[in-house]
Amino acid sequence: MRLLPDTPNSYWMGTHEPDMEAALLKHVKPGMTVYDCGANVGYYSLIFAKLIGPRGRVYAFEPSPDSLKCLRAGRELNRFEHLTVVPEATWDKKELLRFVRGAPDSSLVTDHVEGVFGESAQTNNIRESLIEVPATSLDYFVYEEGHAPPNLIKMDIEGAEGKAITGARRVIAEHRPVLLLEIHGAPGREVWSVLKELNYTAVNISTGEVPQTADEFAIYVRQYLALAL
Repeated sequence: MRLLPDTPNSYWMGTHEPDMEAALLKHVKPGMTVYDCGANVGYYSLIFAKLIGPRGRVYAFEPSPDSLKCLRAGRELNRFEHLTVVPEATWDKKELLRFVRGAPDSSLVTDHVEGVFGESAQTNNIRESLIEVPATSLDYFVYEEGHAPPNLIKMDIEGAEGKAITGARRVIAEHRPVLLLEIHGAPGREVWSVLKELNYTAVNISTGEVPQTADEFAIYVRQYLALAL
């Protein structure tokens, strides 16, 4: 796999998120269809594309214009024709969202700036960084647009995971994909609710612990492997 010269050092050294990388190496198989939600600059998208091979398909969802440049360049550099870049955020429905444009490796979807950042002196600066980006739900992507359903979904979308998992409820219920999730505090409660409803169990990737309550699941930032029972 080839990386761009300005890719962060942790990516080059294979120390970016070792627990997450170990989990995906175990569960990603040749020929799979993988949805990378919050693809960012494309590090995991490229790993997925390498592991599944040309008979598989990766859909990399990323709304940030800055990250999209890196993502597309990485696709071309590696000649991964089975990697499809989807320039949209993942959400609970098809719509336009306001997006805080920041560094290429971190931006945030929000429909209420004050609700995320509070009323502070920096709110005006944040407003100046807002752009509109298209968003889609995974249910819409599969059932309205006709794309292949996923065997595995990786989701790291900076607090939007509650909305996105709600918008993927039918896909998850009917196709039972493996889920690799990064949870950012409170939105994880909505994720927990959907996982319980659809009879999934979640394991903390770093510790191996199985949370028993929404409070345990949605505390701070955690990475989980969720499997259908």
